Amino acid sequence: MQTFVVGIADDDEKLHNSLKEYLHKYDSSIGIQSFYFTSEVEDFLYETPEGLDILFLDYHFEGSTSGLEALPTIREYAPKLPIVLLTSMDIELNYLTALSKKYNIAYIEKPIGPKQLAIKIENIKKQKSEYIKLQSNIDLSLKLLVKGNINSLKEYLQNDLNDKEKILLYNLEKFLESIKICSKYEIIHENLNNFAIAIKKFENESFNASSLKSQDKRTFHKVFIYILENIKPVLEYRNKFSCMCKIIKWCATNGFLQQAVTFYIEWLPLYLTNSYLIEVTDNNIIKSCNINKHSWEPWQRYFIRSFKYKQTSQSTTNNTVFCNKAISEIILKLKTISNLSPLERDRQLATLSNELSFTGLLVKKILSFAEKTNKNFVDDVMNLDKNDIIYKLLSNACPSNISFKKFLVQRIQNEKDIKNILVKAVFSIKKQNLREILVDLFGVTNNTLNEPTHITSGSTIENNYMKMLDNNAITINFPIQNLVKFTEQYRNYNTKFRNQINHANNNFDEKVNGSVITASIIESVNLIDSEC
Repeated sequence: MQTFVVGIADDDEKLHNSLKEYLHKYDSSIGIQSFYFTSEVEDFLYETPEGLDILFLDYHFEGSTSGLEALPTIREYAPKLPIVLLTSMDIELNYLTALSKKYNIAYIEKPIGPKQLAIKIENIKKQKSEYIKLQSNIDLSLKLLVKGNINSLKEYLQNDLNDKEKILLYNLEKFLESIKICSKYEIIHENLNNFAIAIKKFENESFNASSLKSQDKRTFHKVFIYILENIKPVLEYRNKFSCMCKIIKWCATNGFLQQAVTFYIEWLPLYLTNSYLIEVTDNNIIKSCNINKHSWEPWQRYFIRSFKYKQTSQSTTNNTVFCNKAISEIILKLKTISNLSPLERDRQLATLSNELSFTGLLVKKILSFAEKTNKNFVDDVMNLDKNDIIYKLLSNACPSNISFKKFLVQRIQNEKDIKNILVKAVFSIKKQNLREILVDLFGVTNNTLNEPTHITSGSTIENNYMKMLDNNAITINFPIQNLVKFTEQYRNYNTKFRNQINHANNNFDEKVNGSVITASIIESVNLIDSEC
């Protein structure tokens, strides 16, 4: 238990001795801090504003600033410190009453009786005990707050809040309630926006630590900072597509696990199409999903959860379209790989070079040149035969307004990675030029190129997406590896996690299983979060 500290500020040595003697008899555990000048009080409170539990301050001091003159500074340093002014009988009562209201102080006349002293100390002890209990309850309420339990916090603060503070808590409550009951995203998003507006108005009310003069205001400041730090990750993204992802991750992190799983399953297929990470260009796919989906779900959920692409006979009749698809597939695959980290990019290129496809054979040529060239990249390219595929790729990628050599110098300075320079060259040139280069390279006719490039290995989900890409049925605007992995997890989590967190499941260990689900959900969301 913390020691109760009494400050005695008086220039009379006898008063100090008598008060110390009485206090030690009254309660030996009480700590006493003696001051003989008001400057000592000011210095002490400047260093340790919370160092005293009560201050007995004399009105008059010989050879020093008076207690009355020191009051503004003392109150500035210790806004909530209980102060008892020791006065003489010749001071008018009206004046003392005005001082009491202005500086929130009590007063007693000298000489001080033991009973008066005991009553003041007991009252302050009781207030301190109640304050500690209040703070403990508020701390507990803050921990429960992020789980949507705002009622206990309102119970402790409601009577001491101004209108803007009440509006702030009201909008927070609306947001948390919409999370708890798994409202539609539009409702949650609207509540989040309203909460952000309430915060802005509240902050504009010149709310800062230096302006807080009462215990209640400092308490709400603590509440406000806690709320802002906790919900800030969601507030920052509320006007972006990625807000869906941020809300799901926030729910998973803050104990709304059932809501996180529900939102993950219901929102993310829509997020993929609404944010144009996936664009379904074949209306037959959408029709098929609408026919086979549950009546209560959007077609996007069925598309991610169960859809299997079946190529129609109509899509195989146009040789020109197929030729375009073959070229487009090469460009898309290499464009996706170029955006990966260097380590992952090298791994994907190595894997691709082993495939018996036009993309694989092209990548093999790229890797072969990259392995042979030394630090003189520019000279090595300039010395190539003009019919060499590497020379053709780079020369076709070179803009018409600069020389080829200058272009090579700029590319190696900016990119450094020779393999990625060549990969980017493939999708930087015109499709018709790439088609001609491939015809020359492989010694085949345009009709041979009409066959879509196929994947010789990979998961069923990956092959499904690749078939759609081959036939221009979809476009994917982020790494396909992320989409494949997310789809695999989504199909797994759709039933697995929902069953695990069902309240009827008595085998669910919230502490163990909950942490596993939280980590898995966040990892899966990060695969498609465009703001990660």
